[in-house]
Amino acid sequence: MAEYEQFVLICTGKRCRANGAQDLRKRTKRTVSELGAKRRVKLLKVECTGQCKQGPVLGLQPDNVWLHRATGDEADEVLREKLDPSRTSRR
Repeated sequence: MAEYEQFVLICTGKRCRANGAQDLRKRTKRTVSELGAKRRVKLLKVECTGQCKQGPVLGLQPDNVWLHRATGDEADEVLREKLDPSRTSRR
């Protein structure tokens, strides 16, 4: 089994879905792929984060970064900042 460096949690509960979680998940998946990070990053659907009024909710772990009312642009910015090897000192 692969060992992942990062986990992206996207709430797909009823209210998050109603606020665009499915589109957010698709865009996040595409961004991770564009960054060449599919082997390092695991995308996880989370049924509910308990923050329904703040949805859609996206979390990036282990960095403990949480986006509430997340937009695709915000998610892209955070993912590029955290996952792009040319922008991070982790590599």
